[in-house]
Amino acid sequence: MSNAAHPNKPGLSVTQRRRRSRRIRRLVGVGLLVSPSLAIVAADLVRRADRLVALERTYRLAYAGTFLVSLVFWGILVAAASRRRGRLRQVVAGLFAVLFALTFGVQAAFYRFYNIYLSVDSQLAFRSFADAPHGALDLRWPWFWVYFVASAGLALAILRGGRRFARPGRLSRRITPLLVLPALVGMALVPSSYRRIQASTFDVIYFDGLQQLGKLLTAPPSKKHQPGPFLQPRRVATLPRIASRPPRPRNVLLILEESIRHDAVCVAFDPKCSAPGKHTNVVVPERLPLLQMHAVATSTAVSQGVLFSGTSPAASEDTIHGAPYVFSFAHAAGYTTAYWTGQNVITWGTRFFTQDEPLTSRAYATTIDSTANTDLGVSDRDTTRWAIAHLGELREPFFGVVHYSSAHRPYLTERALSPYRDGDGSKLSARYRNAVNLSDLAVAELLRAVRQAPFGERTVVVYTSDHGECFFENGYTGHGLGLGEAELRVPAWIDAPKGTLTDDEEQSLRGARDSLAWHPDLAATLLDLLGVWDAPEVAPYRGAMIGRPLTRPEHTTDAVPLTTCNWGFRYHEHGSWGMMRGAKKIWARHEDKQPGFRCYDLASDPEEKTLLPESDCGDLPELARGLFGGTPREAPGYPTSKR
Repeated sequence: MSNAAHPNKPGLSVTQRRRRSRRIRRLVGVGLLVSPSLAIVAADLVRRADRLVALERTYRLAYAGTFLVSLVFWGILVAAASRRRGRLRQVVAGLFAVLFALTFGVQAAFYRFYNIYLSVDSQLAFRSFADAPHGALDLRWPWFWVYFVASAGLALAILRGGRRFARPGRLSRRITPLLVLPALVGMALVPSSYRRIQASTFDVIYFDGLQQLGKLLTAPPSKKHQPGPFLQPRRVATLPRIASRPPRPRNVLLILEESIRHDAVCVAFDPKCSAPGKHTNVVVPERLPLLQMHAVATSTAVSQGVLFSGTSPAASEDTIHGAPYVFSFAHAAGYTTAYWTGQNVITWGTRFFTQDEPLTSRAYATTIDSTANTDLGVSDRDTTRWAIAHLGELREPFFGVVHYSSAHRPYLTERALSPYRDGDGSKLSARYRNAVNLSDLAVAELLRAVRQAPFGERTVVVYTSDHGECFFENGYTGHGLGLGEAELRVPAWIDAPKGTLTDDEEQSLRGARDSLAWHPDLAATLLDLLGVWDAPEVAPYRGAMIGRPLTRPEHTTDAVPLTTCNWGFRYHEHGSWGMMRGAKKIWARHEDKQPGFRCYDLASDPEEKTLLPESDCGDLPELARGLFGGTPREAPGYPTSKR
């Protein structure tokens, strides 16, 4: 047979060898031009092939469309950077390397952390562009740099290969540089599917968020978007080692409910309990109830920050963003720590609560289900089962938080577990009561699992809700709008197996049964249960804490600030502010037409039906004006002490 049939034989002519070499070079060059997009899709398939395959036809087409956009965008950059000469090629090469390393590396790191890609939902939380490129991920996290360096290495390899094998023709060399700017603009303007179903390649999702953030930050003052209700990245300090000295060996588990009113469950054990939250009632009959527990805020973000830090909701911006959370104190004291939540923390920047905390184990709604609902997160039943599956992985002693979500509006229910109907005489909506019923079933399942576990006899359980829920008590429904008792008074109890509390601690908790108590007190109680409240290392931070441990006889007697928003969570202009000391309480809404604050005496009027003159509330109005700068109608919207 002739050598022509065997092109690899030594008899191949010089011309044939050159043609063969050019064909191979062209194929390799084309491969390098499409390699960035192929690498993106390949990485995406490794992470979520099952979900991509299961996409509906419309979403599959959307994904295919963004893949084509990705091919064109990265192909133009690689082609322009592969030119043999010219200064522009170096500029484009640098641009490609930076953009690809950020896109590929940051999205990989974000996905590892949250089981979902960084999107506009998170990127719009930033008030400057500095945190946007790296998604405000903690730069101390080793995996971030692993992904970023690997992505940068891949980018450099593509550039080196492109300059060796991708040799644009004369026409291509002239046209490609002119396409770089249109490609950048086009990539930024391509819309993406980014929320529950991320049916776009992750580079398109990334650039879409940057574009929308840039548009927000550069808008003229007349059209500039008002500050949204976004939390900002926290500055978490690394605490020194703390010598924990709890009087008894114990673990501490905080169960944090969502939007549960004090009258939606049985706080104290009642053998005839008929409330929606009746399931936990029978699981922990010997719990120690705290019947007058109050939140100091009626939005989850503000309330959660207070519960974790113990600071005032009206603290300065620096204090709110820099105060250590109970996770940090526990970690410094040698506890393993966990935070498992069914809340979708991707929106509103709420991921910043715990993103940088030293957690041994963590899970968010998207960890449990990447398609978690924005408002409801995942079912509380799923949150409970995740917590049960991972509790045993914690080394004792441990501190953990299980944070639920289903009772948030619009309230998650299941038909088979919805016994309540409207029109049965209750002022609470049937949907809300059915959501509470479903959530309480999940909490009861968790409690049974904890008490049956080997560590159960050494685990103190603390239970409360972030805030309550209003049903027309103040002319509206929901939460986050006012500061009425329906929104502030929340259920709370502590269940401690025999031997986990000292006699003095148990006596103090029993004495607090009917005493007015606050979430900052509960934060201090957690630190005391962990054995660090008196630690010298905690002393510098106690000055910013406004509560007192309920495990001790001295309770909070000072006036306590109340608010719906603060420097940490700038909810909206139409907020509410007030103060409370003992049974006297003042508050006002931005929309109030009457001047001054509302004044109530909860001792004689627990439902706040009788409005009293400001003067009947002593110095509370003066204190509130000094703190907030006037009534809500007059105030700028947040405490006067920003820094």
